[in-house]
Amino acid sequence: MPDQPKFRAFLSYSHADEAMARYLHKRLEAYRLSPKLVGITTRRGPIPETLAPIFMDRTDFSGGHALDAATIQALDDSAALILLASPDSAHSLPVQREVETFQSRHPDRPVIPLILRGTAKDGFPPSLPLSTLAPDWREDNVALGPMRGIAGLLDRTQARGLARLLGWGDLAFAKLIAALVGIDNPDLFYQRERRRRHQRMAALASVAVLIGALAGGLGFFANRDQDRGVRLIEVQRELSDPRALAARLRALSPAAAQTSSRGDGLETAIADIQTRAASDESYARALALLQQGKPAEAATVLSNSLAAQEARVRDEAKERARQYRDLGAITALSDPARARVAYARAVELDPDNEGGLQSAGQLALDAADLVTAERHYRRLAGLPAAGTDGDSAWQARMGLGDVLVARGNLPGALASFHDGLTIADRRTKADPGNAGWRRDLSVSYNRIGDVLVAQGNLPEALKSFRDGLAIAESLAK
Repeated sequence: MPDQPKFRAFLSYSHADEAMARYLHKRLEAYRLSPKLVGITTRRGPIPETLAPIFMDRTDFSGGHALDAATIQALDDSAALILLASPDSAHSLPVQREVETFQSRHPDRPVIPLILRGTAKDGFPPSLPLSTLAPDWREDNVALGPMRGIAGLLDRTQARGLARLLGWGDLAFAKLIAALVGIDNPDLFYQRERRRRHQRMAALASVAVLIGALAGGLGFFANRDQDRGVRLIEVQRELSDPRALAARLRALSPAAAQTSSRGDGLETAIADIQTRAASDESYARALALLQQGKPAEAATVLSNSLAAQEARVRDEAKERARQYRDLGAITALSDPARARVAYARAVELDPDNEGGLQSAGQLALDAADLVTAERHYRRLAGLPAAGTDGDSAWQARMGLGDVLVARGNLPGALASFHDGLTIADRRTKADPGNAGWRRDLSVSYNRIGDVLVAQGNLPEALKSFRDGLAIAESLAK
């Protein structure tokens, strides 16, 4: 599939509507877009000077055979499919096959229905059911927004005659062109094209009657409305240029302009917001506020959006950290080295999780990675929960004591174990029936005894061991 389709569109129609199709094909390929619009990048790429080529299938399908290879290739080479909707096309097997093939092979490309006769209810083939239209679709006021690959109906429901339907400046024709080149505001484009047509005719026509007939037949807007439409187009283009929009915003606050005019920070920010606005509703609102000259309100929208994004990122990180902790717990049964990696990743994602820090610290200590172990235990000791008599407070002191013992810092280890003993003693006195806390108290006495032995203070070590043993015996009973 080519990156840039060869044809601007594939014209699908019933051969009963061939005369209308030929007329539309000729008008589309002869159409020239305004030089002021050419080159502007839209969601369909840069706006071209012309819409040519438009593929018009002239194959005779009267026999009802399947699409041939050339037709399928033309569908693949087309950026859009224009359906000339009528009761005849609704019952045309070739039209149904063309629409079905295009939608199945290129669901990201638009199908643009243009009603010639009848209504959407009796003019659409079964492959293009009304249920695929936007929910706000109504026969008397057709919506334009895309839904399931359909660019939207571009005509009033009832036919008004071919000349009226495809006349210069007609709303349906303007919306059709806008959809083909990716202009998101077809109404403004419509007004612009009406005025451009009027100016061209006024320059060429020398007979007032001819000008009056054209103005009456095509329903030109009054000059005031034409000027307003052109100005809206010009303002829209100006606001789409980051540099021009930045200049407008600086002009609103000369004092702020002096501090924000250095470099291209403002222009870059606006360009970034424009890029994100295509897929992020908050950025779209912020861009609209900037275009309205309301930077303070836009900043509030951006700030709220960032806060919400950061909250989502934190929640996602915590969930992934939980999964890594689960992995570490299972892996530790057979491969402590891999478990250490899993718990380290969990700590990176959720550095304030008490259980994760305890496990990561113990695994690092078991692997003689004292630097990592100390970092985890000090992080654990610094958590708000560690300032109380909770389990993390006791675990942090005992873990740091073990690290200091491994480094040969016996006085420091003894002080850390005594801190743990104090926490365990307070917890036990607060809840004497809690076996787990009594066990922690026993462990604290034993760790202190080990350090005292290493220091050669055997009497004090013996006393500490006896205190621990008495608690263990009471638990055993």
